[in-house]
Amino acid sequence: MITAIYARTSTDRQEREETVKSQLAACEAFAAANQASVAHTFVDDGVSGATLTRPALAQLRDAIRAKRIARLIIYDTDRLSRNLSHLLILMEEINRAGVEVLFVTCPLEDTPEGRVLFNIKGVFAEYEREKIRERTLRGKVSFIKQGGWFGPPPYGYSVVDQRLQVDPVEAHWVREIFALYADGGTSLHELARYLTNHGVPTRKGSKKWNGWQPEVLRRILTRELYTGVFRRRLRGIPDSECEVAVPALVDRTTWQGAQKRLLQNKIESARNKVHFYLLSGLLRCGVCGNRFYGRVRHRTAPRYYICETAHDRAHSRVPCDNNWIRADALEAAVWKQVVDLITRPEAVLIGEQFLADAAQADGKATLDEQLFVVRRGIAKVETKKSRALDLILERPQDKSILAAKLADMDREMNQLRERERSLMDGLSQVASREERLEAIRQAFRSLRPRLDTLLPDDRRKVCRLLLEEVRAYRRREVRLNWLIPVTEVPDPDASTAFAATRSISDGLGAVVTQDSPG
Repeated sequence: MITAIYARTSTDRQEREETVKSQLAACEAFAAANQASVAHTFVDDGVSGATLTRPALAQLRDAIRAKRIARLIIYDTDRLSRNLSHLLILMEEINRAGVEVLFVTCPLEDTPEGRVLFNIKGVFAEYEREKIRERTLRGKVSFIKQGGWFGPPPYGYSVVDQRLQVDPVEAHWVREIFALYADGGTSLHELARYLTNHGVPTRKGSKKWNGWQPEVLRRILTRELYTGVFRRRLRGIPDSECEVAVPALVDRTTWQGAQKRLLQNKIESARNKVHFYLLSGLLRCGVCGNRFYGRVRHRTAPRYYICETAHDRAHSRVPCDNNWIRADALEAAVWKQVVDLITRPEAVLIGEQFLADAAQADGKATLDEQLFVVRRGIAKVETKKSRALDLILERPQDKSILAAKLADMDREMNQLRERERSLMDGLSQVASREERLEAIRQAFRSLRPRLDTLLPDDRRKVCRLLLEEVRAYRRREVRLNWLIPVTEVPDPDASTAFAATRSISDGLGAVVTQDSPG
């Protein structure tokens, strides 16, 4: 009678601890006691008993189906499977082939009581697997909350003593990636070519992957971990969500700028490339607040803007009843307002002065002075902490008192760091406002002579430079929200009046449709 042995371990650690050898030794001794000669041995090293996808198990099942085995010896039922349904399937398959199964630890009796006992052992094996999984995952959660790291590190880091450490070479290129992309001047494809041409190695080797790929860069740009915050949640474990501090490679302002650009690219890529939409990414519903997107019924039909909530009424919690809007009429009306603003420079003079006054009111010089004071305070606290640590080494008997002082210093340091971030955000807002003001001035100077010859993409860029958003309401009302305040009428006597929005409804009878187009 041809006899085979099957053995399995769940982890490589078990294999290193020679549990496979102990299983095989017990099975061989059991075979010798039953006067059986072992012809085949099937071993799965480091494979979970919760799955049927195991190399040695697959070979064993093939041998059983081919009638090459008459007897099978296994150390225990949980070695065959820790899933009760899988265990019953395997046993039915083995019995159907006429193969005798012998378990070393629990002889299997072909009686009602024996079958009940076998099923009970299968239930307990599955229960034990779930408990092992839960304990393992909870151990992982605790390890992560303490700053530990599993698996390969993200690009820009290395793992030292199971903790993330900055890799100086890769970290430099991570900062370069964010800086080049966040400023809006480099696309993902251009950035990939730039890194490849500069010989920057990828993690998996540039020869295998033909250099950097845009999708790899997208994954790097979307990882919040590079700002110094790592969030992790393990599936199936309650309260496992945690936030761990890691070494930061980029500031949050740069990361948010990259996310804003990625989102804008996503909005644009979702558009039908066959048709151009001037207000792509700008038009929003005044009823529900969601975005409008372009839609045509077929290639020769008119273009329309439609609220995404109104279109997907079946899956919307509160369906929107806003109307479809003819794209050609709406775009013509909005572009007329933009041209009117550009060709009448007096309409934006007040807005320019408003931004200039706001920048001055923010007090960039004052912010710089405050930032200098805060950073000087941070340096002083760091000096105090260093002295306190030296005193702990010199006077261990005062450790408790000095530890309390260190805790106070840490709280003071956190407050100063938070103040530093706030001031940096304020300075970036002032710089952003000044950059936009200068961009508007340059745009006005260059655009006035060639407004009639602008290409569609250039028109859209002009709209995004001047408009924050366009809101479409019911009853043919469309409201333009400018990025800068402008006057409705260039009246010198009304120099203190500002209009950040402008409604356009007169003459737009063809813009709004009452029903969906056929």
